[in-house]
Amino acid sequence: MTETTQELLARLAGFTPGPWGAVGQSVYSAHTSGPRAGQNRSSAYVDDPRTDCDELEATARLYAAAPDLHRIATEQAAEIARLRDQVNKIDRDRRLVEAQVDRLLALVNSMDDDYRSLQLAAESLGAMPEGYCFCSKDRIGDDSKTHEPECAELRAALQVQP
Repeated sequence: MTETTQELLARLAGFTPGPWGAVGQSVYSAHTSGPRAGQNRSSAYVDDPRTDCDELEATARLYAAAPDLHRIATEQAAEIARLRDQVNKIDRDRRLVEAQVDRLLALVNSMDDDYRSLQLAAESLGAMPEGYCFCSKDRIGDDSKTHEPECAELRAALQVQP
């Protein structure tokens, strides 16, 4: 089973605070305050002749970094959680916007259909987008300003493509 971030941070929370150091084959932390200040608090003794001083010093540096590593890991876990929440909110907002776009597209398509129905109805009565009107039989082809205002408006509307 994979350990969760919170489980890992809880497990790491019990570290022994530094400062840590290395002497010989021992890695230790000294008490920094109280009646035992300066005395060894905790130590790890390496009884392996293959372990050299460089490795002990590296181990001491790792132990010494534990409080900072824990703090950084805790901060990063909080930041990841905050970003995850933000991504989830953005995703919810995106889905809402997509739904609104779908509704608007349906409305536009409906308006296109309504416009085409109106255009067909007007054309069936004799109005044509090419400029002819039905305000009077003897005015067919006459583009003078003597047409009824509604005729000019209808002709202009029929020429507009949605």
